[in-house]
Amino acid sequence: MKTILRHAVLLLLINQLINVAWTYAQTISLIPEVEQGHNYTGFMDARQYASTYQPVIFKGSLYSMYTDPANRGRLAKFNGTSVTLLPNPDDGYGFTGNQIVFNDAIYCQYRDANYVFRLARFDGNNFSLLPNPDNGWGHDGFLAILDNTLYSRYLDANSNCRLAKISTTNSTATFAIVGVSGISCMPQSDGKNAITFTPQYTGLTGQSVTFSVTNELPPTTAPGPYTLNLYSDNPAVTLKARQEGTTEEASYVFNWKLACGSLRQAATETLTVINIKAIPNPVSGQTVDIEVQGAGGQLIIYQVVSERGYPISQLRVEKAEANERQTLRLGNTPGTYIVKVSTLTQVKALTVIKQ
Repeated sequence: MKTILRHAVLLLLINQLINVAWTYAQTISLIPEVEQGHNYTGFMDARQYASTYQPVIFKGSLYSMYTDPANRGRLAKFNGTSVTLLPNPDDGYGFTGNQIVFNDAIYCQYRDANYVFRLARFDGNNFSLLPNPDNGWGHDGFLAILDNTLYSRYLDANSNCRLAKISTTNSTATFAIVGVSGISCMPQSDGKNAITFTPQYTGLTGQSVTFSVTNELPPTTAPGPYTLNLYSDNPAVTLKARQEGTTEEASYVFNWKLACGSLRQAATETLTVINIKAIPNPVSGQTVDIEVQGAGGQLIIYQVVSERGYPISQLRVEKAEANERQTLRLGNTPGTYIVKVSTLTQVKALTVIKQ
């Protein structure tokens, strides 16, 4: 009798397990790709063995990075039925990932047409590129939220990793141009002077800024620095800027001749043009030697980026030798890499092929 009861209980448990299995059975289907590019970088696929950037949920849809057939990073939106590729805000290399939902918008890293990392903001309808605080490489690392404030790793103009803070509160300061920074003055052979500078603002809200110079530079949303070729009899120019979402235009009179001081001294100085060479090129290993001539005694910053603009490695040399040579690390995968060599007055770049 006990044996019969044990068998009956066992049959009852098996039957219940079968019912549970049928109850929780699921169907897995693949969402069609919108076009024949790479799959979402937020998901693992045959070409990617580890998920790099997680997708985010925003206003009822899933958003993730997508590499299109033109090898441009795009923001993809999945509404539960279909995938839509959103248009990029400029002609740059596109979104590089690290998206996060913050202050009722998606923030993510974006490589613009000037090869600079910017923060892109998407409010559900429109994109805007936030201006960088200096002429650095930009936001190239983590994005994190602490106490209702967004923080990012930022690579400044001296290749130092800094902590950048993006506040949620709207600025109470009026949008204005309050000055310029990074001024460089260089006389030209045609009698003009090449004046390079970056405008400084107050009252920034994170929306895009359109900058212009009266009679010298048409409106542009590029973040700067800007270079003007000016005659000495035109010692002051009027800078203008308009921030998206604000009604008034900011203006500032920039007396470049006063800021530069005497240009005659600069004209008598001889600028030695630096030359750079990769040894070997193409290269089969994980590193490449870069030889620099003409930069003896100067500060040199070496930077290596991938073909899509991802930072790979960097090196800072405070005082270079007359014939400088350094070994730089390349990425793990074969392909094209850009090596950028910068001094305080010059920038040179070359392409390195890793086989």
